[in-house]
Amino acid sequence: MKGTEKVAVYSPWSWSCGVCVVGALLSAALLLRGLVNRRGAGNALTLVEEVEEADSSFLKAFHPIPPCSARPAAHLTVKNSSGSNLQHMEWESKIGLAFTKNGLIYRNGTLVVPVAGQYYVYSQVYLGSRGCTQDNHLISHVIKRTPRPGSGSGPVTLVSRTVRCQSAATDIWLQTSHIGGMFMFDQGDQLFVQVSDPTYLSIDINKIFFGIFLWETLEKADGLYPSPSHIGQ
Repeated sequence: MKGTEKVAVYSPWSWSCGVCVVGALLSAALLLRGLVNRRGAGNALTLVEEVEEADSSFLKAFHPIPPCSARPAAHLTVKNSSGSNLQHMEWESKIGLAFTKNGLIYRNGTLVVPVAGQYYVYSQVYLGSRGCTQDNHLISHVIKRTPRPGSGSGPVTLVSRTVRCQSAATDIWLQTSHIGGMFMFDQGDQLFVQVSDPTYLSIDINKIFFGIFLWETLEKADGLYPSPSHIGQ
């Protein structure tokens, strides 16, 4: 009987947890190296005490940080109906690779932030056409935040990219656009994705997605980061 080959499958959530763990290990290694260089390797007990003291001082600036498995996160995949909505794209939140967890809510095309903090948000779209409708046709791909109560402004652009359709009338044009970044959000902030010409979307759940995960919750009073209410108003 032939053996069965096992193939490992990694979800977007396991990838984001891996990033968190690697970042923590690198920070600890750099801190330990600095203390070794300063004191030498003669007194291991004192060195450990200094590491613990420095780590404790660093963490005082932050709220308790939940483990990766408890952090709010979402990864949404494209719906076949997305091409018909010019206001924002619609997403799948429960089937296949899609998920929302630990308080993050998907509602009417938007992701709702459950707790104030620093988040990484990302999106990718896959565009395609057999010839362009216009010469050098521009298509924008944008992640936006809805206006906060009392701001008196419209949706705020967080990150964007513009691509250009340049194919001849008989050529097939394909283009991937990936955008993302780290941002401070307030509880209740709503995020969504817009594509200026959705008719160019080439529907593929593995190539069109929208996601977010909490990096860390922050103590605003310490002044290490600007208050979320002062960003992008």
